[in-house]
Amino acid sequence: IIHPEDWPLLERVVREGFEGGASFDLAFRICKADGSVGWMHAIGRPSTNEQGRVTKLFGTAQDITETKTALKQRDEARQQLELAIQSASIGLWDYYPLEHRVRYSGDWKRQLGYEQEELPDTVDVWASRLHPDDAGRTLLYLDEYINKGQPDQYSARFRLRHRDGSYRRIYSEGKAIEFHEGHVSRMLGCHVDITESERIEAALINQQERAQLYLDVAAIMLLGLDCDTTITLINQKGCEVLGVAAKEDVLGKQWLQFIPPEERPEVEE
Repeated sequence: IIHPEDWPLLERVVREGFEGGASFDLAFRICKADGSVGWMHAIGRPSTNEQGRVTKLFGTAQDITETKTALKQRDEARQQLELAIQSASIGLWDYYPLEHRVRYSGDWKRQLGYEQEELPDTVDVWASRLHPDDAGRTLLYLDEYINKGQPDQYSARFRLRHRDGSYRRIYSEGKAIEFHEGHVSRMLGCHVDITESERIEAALINQQERAQLYLDVAAIMLLGLDCDTTITLINQKGCEVLGVAAKEDVLGKQWLQFIPPEERPEVEE
């Protein structure tokens, strides 16, 4: 019933037991009657006669198949999580405020242009790289979170100085998981680099503002409707034509309500 690949291991253990009097502690696979593979854990030692010669090996064996399966599933889950974190470039941090101690993951440091061994795991590595305009409020918020023992989620946005001198925009989220006398004693969290997403968002906003500016300087009324005639876009000239002061007085409303009742049937057609 011993798995073929584990026979050499057992043969060596038996040989060392009889020839050298060695004890044993090992795990090996077995082939079960249903065709599945199980795991056994065996421990034991040799027994000698009056002349000190090893005459037998004795010990115990325990079925550890469930334990091995659980460990394998845990390792696979951990590998999947690590792969997901690496793929998303999420930097992890583990902070012990009362000890002024912290640990950063490799991805945390790589976000700032460094390899794991190039930056020490100190609080100052983070605090000294905060943008001057963000440092005050960011450090104050963290201090309040720690000393007030807030049980809710910690989240903050700030800029951190990159190795090349530029600043990366970071979204940080974490949670207190251990407490001591009303103070947070341990926090776990992550850093997500949102520099590119914020750049794209700012560019889109800028394009929308420019588009709206072009609409507003047009000398004709421009109007946008969705499929149920709700107004989704209007320029300044359109507001003047409809006799409203601001776009907010029009957007989201039905176009037909601005048409005189006697003319609505013709417009609906």
